[in-house]
Amino acid sequence: MKSVKPDIVYASMGMYGNEGPLSYQTGYAPCFAALGGLSALVGYEGGPPAGMNVRYADATFGATAAYATVVALAHRRRTGAGQYIDVSAVESMSSMIGDTIMDFALNGAVHECDGNRHPDMAPHGAYACRDGDWISIAVASDKAWSALAEAMGQPGLAEDRRFRTHADRKANESGLDRLVSQWTARGDALELARELQQRGVAAAKSLNSLDLVSDQHLWASGFFRHVSDRAGQSRPIVVLPGGCRGTRR
Repeated sequence: MKSVKPDIVYASMGMYGNEGPLSYQTGYAPCFAALGGLSALVGYEGGPPAGMNVRYADATFGATAAYATVVALAHRRRTGAGQYIDVSAVESMSSMIGDTIMDFALNGAVHECDGNRHPDMAPHGAYACRDGDWISIAVASDKAWSALAEAMGQPGLAEDRRFRTHADRKANESGLDRLVSQWTARGDALELARELQQRGVAAAKSLNSLDLVSDQHLWASGFFRHVSDRAGQSRPIVVLPGGCRGTRR
């Protein structure tokens, strides 16, 4: 192909890429996520890996290849030179957990499933509410923790020696999660999220499909958009990343 078109930009996509001892293998999204290392990190603390959403791996792999291709086209526009792009699905997924891989390479640390916990935030997780709904809460500072304790009606927790600092909260995270869960279990997820947001605490109701398509904020921000198909019928779609806020593509 290069002999016919010297400046060609050619992208090849395979599970392990086009070279190497495993290049003959093929697979699909669950394979990409598992072999890339992500699935081993997804699951409840102390339990087995629960696996990744199937479409996540496909979307990440496709976006990686598309981005590399656009960069190569921009490079050709400036230099006139083409490129061969060899994209590995497994490597695309491994790039998402670079910190975990480096921690093992440098320190021998093996990370395991830890539910929704986060090394830099506590509490951090999804908590059950009334009527089968859930709320996600992420506390990234002592100030946010004080605000959460106030909202819970237990301001003294902010000065409790078990939870006073981030290090304290991480050391007593199981007990902390139990306290938060007992509070959220009695409340409405949407009302709790609004109250916490007003207090400066990162929180949001966990949305199901019906919640998502009826969310006025998402419609107002351009997350959804109507397009016409070949038959002229209007259909709503989810826009590409970066395509919100009315940007036309």
